Amino acid sequence: MSTTATTYCLDANVLIEAWRRYYSPKFCPDYWEVLKELGIRQRVFLPELVYEEITRTEDDLSKWLKSSRIPIRKTSASVIGCLQSIYAHNPLHKNLVDSVKGRSLAGSVGHRSRN
Repeated sequence: MSTTATTYCLDANVLIEAWRRYYSPKFCPDYWEVLKELGIRQRVFLPELVYEEITRTEDDLSKWLKSSRIPIRKTSASVIGCLQSIYAHNPLHKNLVDSVKGRSLAGSVGHRSRN
């Protein structure tokens, strides 16, 4: 039996969609406190590119992330090679991040009305 704790890599969507749609800090602050605690315990981390995607704008999610103490890890050469292979196989995957607007899409929290 292993005593090593599992570490999880968080994708941008885990933060962006949770912030915008499902677990707004106004509605569910515990979600965000748990993520902070998992970061402090080194149980979760963010790839550097995910961190940069979210913090390139000064919205509330960006401010939260900067103060969260969730570890940031550089993307390894093997991961970069894997991404290049994915992009070469299907160039549409490059469009999964909105690099034109340069926004994480999290800035609209609290500004959307639900019908």
